Amino acid sequence: MSYRMYVNRYQFLGNNVCPQDLIEELKRQGCEMDQDYCFRDFEIKQLEPIIEILEQYIIEKYEVNLKAKNYNIADFAYIIQEKDNYRDKGLTWQIEDILECGSLFVTVNFLKSIKDDYEEYYDKTAEKTKYKIKEGHHIYMSAH
Repeated sequence: MSYRMYVNRYQFLGNNVCPQDLIEELKRQGCEMDQDYCFRDFEIKQLEPIIEILEQYIIEKYEVNLKAKNYNIADFAYIIQEKDNYRDKGLTWQIEDILECGSLFVTVNFLKSIKDDYEEYYDKTAEKTKYKIKEGHHIYMSAH
């Protein structure tokens, strides 16, 4: 059985993908896990560190290929069972699959799945947009 991570019941990483930095951050926030890193309905306390970890995951995953411009359309999706069959599906299906399932869009899809529960603000000191959970809202993660 595959290991999957969810936010508000949305699987945001590929099967058996479990960035160690994300596990450490969730533990830092008080998440209790079993020996297989499984947990249910943990309420995230701080959103920004999780977003930073997911962004770093994307950068590390694609840094070499993006710099070398050595990639193709299939590199951006992790749910590709047979490449020949994938190409036969048509461009619209391929684009939809890439947007919904592509590792490159992990952070975007994570934020979409919690769109009503967070707000963005610009941190002038860090010179970047940051994210926080809206007052009175809750975001839950599970992994199993």
